[in-house]
Amino acid sequence: MKNPRTKRILLACGLAAGILFLALLCFYHLDYGELMDWDEARHGVSAYEMLQTGEPIVTTYAYSPDYWNLKPPLSEWLIALGYKLFGYNAYGLRFFSGVSMFLSALLCAAFLWKRYGKTEAVFSLFAFASCGKLFYYHAARNGDADALFIFCYTIAVLCLCEGHRKFSWTYGACLAFSFAFLAKGWHAGTIALLVLLTLLFTGRFSQMRLKHYALCALSSLGPAGLWALARWRKDGLSFLISMFTYDVVNRATGSLENHAAPVYFYLGVLGRSVSSIFLILLSLFGLVLLLRSNAFRQHSSPFYDALVCVLAVLVPFVLFSAASSKLFWYILCVYPAIVLLSALAVHQAKHRLPSAAWPKLLLTLSLGLVVCFSAHNVWRYAVEPSRSVTGLSLLLADCSTPAKARYYIDAGKWQQIKLMEAEWLTDATPCDGGAEAFAADSGSYLITSAAALDAYPQYEVIRQTEEFALLYNP
Repeated sequence: MKNPRTKRILLACGLAAGILFLALLCFYHLDYGELMDWDEARHGVSAYEMLQTGEPIVTTYAYSPDYWNLKPPLSEWLIALGYKLFGYNAYGLRFFSGVSMFLSALLCAAFLWKRYGKTEAVFSLFAFASCGKLFYYHAARNGDADALFIFCYTIAVLCLCEGHRKFSWTYGACLAFSFAFLAKGWHAGTIALLVLLTLLFTGRFSQMRLKHYALCALSSLGPAGLWALARWRKDGLSFLISMFTYDVVNRATGSLENHAAPVYFYLGVLGRSVSSIFLILLSLFGLVLLLRSNAFRQHSSPFYDALVCVLAVLVPFVLFSAASSKLFWYILCVYPAIVLLSALAVHQAKHRLPSAAWPKLLLTLSLGLVVCFSAHNVWRYAVEPSRSVTGLSLLLADCSTPAKARYYIDAGKWQQIKLMEAEWLTDATPCDGGAEAFAADSGSYLITSAAALDAYPQYEVIRQTEEFALLYNP
């Protein structure tokens, strides 16, 4: 574009639109989507009870130590802060997942702006927004640990890219590993392997001295080690050992909770999205241009950044493909690296093929496509959804039962989302045992279906809706 002023205006508009799209995807109508039993409600319950008990180290579920969710409590700490800011509701539950994804996108754009240029940065914002899976289940619009892990993984990738110029950035990647461990436990091993392979492929190991090893170890073990020590002081090694045997050994060698899938499962995850296929093809095109350029032969910054990003895609993809237990969100962390590679392809096409007309057409088409994909995602995930209201929330809203009152549910065992809503709305103490335990517990409450109300004529009806009824045992 020959007119610099017009170019600046277009870039400014593109930057503002990209940030707006991401803000809508991460924060607009964040509380509208349906609350999820797994794993959102589990995290929501643990964070709520953490605030009630004042216990930040040992996570609980139904006020008992939780040995099912074998993860450190960083996500619960942030959800608890979200509750403090926005109250006990879906927005408070999900807010810091949105923040994590929003910052991941902004950090990628800032890196590209500084290293390669404004066009690449603006492109990356729309490319990020075009990745629909980053704004759905187990990601930006869900209250669990996955968006936080993606944020830590993105920081590690960017730090390793900067490590080409200054080795001390590698300590940032090691620190990202430590915080990723506090969020997702042993899933953080992907970052450790990424750091190791980056140092190997770039020949940095031969340049490292004892000081470098010590600082890498300190950065990696610092925050995670402090939490592990605090947890050990609470209940010994039982939780820490269970973390390893369940999350590493069992997931790697056997299928857990019917999560078995073929080795090509993650190819299907990426292949089901048109935007993902486009970004991957664009990234491959950029890698071909890079391999044919002096940047590859001279091992310059584009070569180094591409190497780190390729490793950042391959490490989780290969590791989790080899494991027996497979879930689609295990590889969501590869999307920021794919975005960086696609932006690098834009840079390569812009600078390696300046005289031809078709690179300009390719760039225009690429930007147009990611803008269209982004706009579709904004409509689908942020604008179109209507507020989800459960029947139980209608029953318990503004319910004036005593704090910590014992609540039973006629099903016997609480569904996680119902337990969370009971705690949010009534500050209840949910108890298992169903109607039989309720009958033997004076001063307790029972949630039952309105259709089954005739089976309990001896109890006082505190509140009733079309779907549920709340009974009291005096």
